[in-house]
Parts: sequence; structure tokens; C-alpha cells
Amino acid sequence: MIVMACDASSKSLWREEYTRLGVTMASDEPSPATKKIRFSEPDLEVAVGSGETRKVYMYHAVVMAIWSNYIDRMLSSDMKEGQTKKITFPDIEPSEWEAIMMYLGPGKRETPHVDEAKRLAKWFDKYEFQTGLEMCDGVIHDFITSEDVDNLDAKSSAYSLAGNHNLVRSQQGGTTFFAELLRDPLRRSRLTLADISTLAPPIGQMDELWAAVEAILPTIEGQVNREVLVQETCFPILLHQAIQKEALVHGSVTVKGAGVSAVNGIYVRDSTRGGVPKFAKKGIWNGSEETFVLFRNPAGTTWFISTLAPGGVPSNRAAYSFYCAPSAENYPPGQGWVVRVWCGGVGVAPGPTVEG
Repeated sequence: MIVMACDASSKSLWREEYTRLGVTMASDEPSPATKKIRFSEPDLEVAVGSGETRKVYMYHAVVMAIWSNYIDRMLSSDMKEGQTKKITFPDIEPSEWEAIMMYLGPGKRETPHVDEAKRLAKWFDKYEFQTGLEMCDGVIHDFITSEDVDNLDAKSSAYSLAGNHNLVRSQQGGTTFFAELLRDPLRRSRLTLADISTLAPPIGQMDELWAAVEAILPTIEGQVNREVLVQETCFPILLHQAIQKEALVHGSVTVKGAGVSAVNGIYVRDSTRGGVPKFAKKGIWNGSEETFVLFRNPAGTTWFISTLAPGGVPSNRAAYSFYCAPSAENYPPGQGWVVRVWCGGVGVAPGPTVEG
């Protein structure tokens, strides 16, 4: 099946595309002596897919060569593609090819969703469609570096993809994002083994990421041997264990069963107040990253779970306060947590339990 890529209905759009690409044009109506390329028939046959799904499209060779360095080389050489003006992409299904062309061809260009950008990036990279690759790079970069920390699995996957497909901005932004995350004990304690398995290769390769975790990694004869560790198939497990061990060394408690799900999780001991430990974790509340804290009030009568108040000080008048439990003990009580209903409390039943 042959599909004409520039039929009469899209002629004006293709004229705009030639102008955008810098292809020189003369008058709107050609004469036999001054016929321009925009009035000529498409001269490049592009076949995609294989077997029953194979489909053939027609394009102007000069435009495709401008879009793709890969195609430019094929058409400029003595290869058969340059002689016959026929190129085949058997590994790209027609539906994928049409998606590729949608972001390269004339007309309005919508910004793709990050999932589509991740899917198309490999084709833009493999066949050197630089404009498409830069578009995907921008979308994926913005996704990785966004403040949302509930998508760490998707972000680590996108960061790994960036390194495999020449997404320079995404790789640079991702390195900065994950280095900051790995340097923060509270934030890195949220990484799952699956997250770390995805991040392990760039951690081994990137000095900035390695420096963020080197201090907590196991030593061999008193030293952290980078070359040995990163070659071990169990390196992700070792790093995950090191992060979990760090949380235990600092001291941690687990909050479970709270009606406000964002409150649940592992709280790592990060400081003391009057000799009483304070615990904290990072999480999302109302669409923003917050530090959730578990602490005893200065009067020594009640434990609270809230977010940090303005200025970064734990307070029973915090920005958001969820639960409280009466106790004068120096360690958070396991039971007796109730919804805080005064001073703007925003907790939801049931109250949690605390283990650790």
C-alpha cells in the first residue's frame, strides 16, 4: 500500500514546512522553466514494517534528509538507497512511523505526553531525527526534574532511558535531581530496591551520584572499591541494604494505618529536642513535597505527627497537623494516636500505630 505524504489537501502546510526548513521557493505557480521542488512529486519511497503490516509512504528526499542525518547519509552515498530513492525501516511499525512524522511534519505540533516521548525517543535517536530527539529531551527532562517524588520508579526509568538515547538535558537534569535525593538520608530512604536497580548503572558511572552514596557503602579492607562494587550483580542489593541500615543506625519508626495515607511510612531519626528524638520523612501533601515530623511538644505531654511549620521548626501549630497521642515518654507511643481536631487539624480517622 502506498500513501502519498503530501497530497493536495496538505499542500499549504507543506509550503510552510519548506519555508521553516529554509528550502528556497520562488513563485506560487511554476513554469516549466522555473519548476521548484515544492511543486514536484515526492521522490523518496519509505517502506516501514514488514509482512502484512508493511506500508509505503512517499516524501520529498530533500526534506527527509534535512530532518534525519541518517537518511541524509544514505541518500548522499553510493548505497543502493541513494541510487533507487527507496529506504526501508522494517523495525518500525506503521503506527509508530506515523507518530514520528506527526511531530516532524507540517502543521501544529502538540507536545507529547512523557510516556509517548519515552517511546519515540529511541526512534528519533536511532535514526537521528534531531528535532524530534530534542523535543523528547525537553519533555523527559521536565518530568524527571519536577518536584513530584511519588513517581521515583518512573523517574529512575526515564533517567536510565536518557542515558541510553542521547537525551543530554534529561541526563544532566536527572543527575542533579538524583544526586540531591541520594545526598538526603530522608529522601533516599524512600527508594525501593527496584528504583535502586534502575539507578545502579548511572551511580557506578557518574561521579556526582557516586559521591552521594559512597560514605554509606560497605568497605573492603577499610576502603570503598568502586570498580569492584559496580561490577557486582548484587550491587543494587548492597546499596539498598546500606540505605536501610543507615536508617536503622540513625533510628527509625514506622507509622502504619493512618487515615491520611501520606502520613504512613518510615520516619528516620534526624535530631533531638531536649534529649527527646525527633523523626522525619519526606512525602506529598496537597500536591507539594512536605517534611512530615513525629515529635514531642516542648511541654513534654503530647506527641504529634504534622508537617514542619514555616521556618522548619516542628510545632503543634504546624502548617498541617494530623494526629496526636498523650504521652510524656521519651519515645513515641505505639498506640493511642487520635485525629487532631483542634487548631486546624486535618487528620482523618483512623489514627495510626507506631512501630520501632
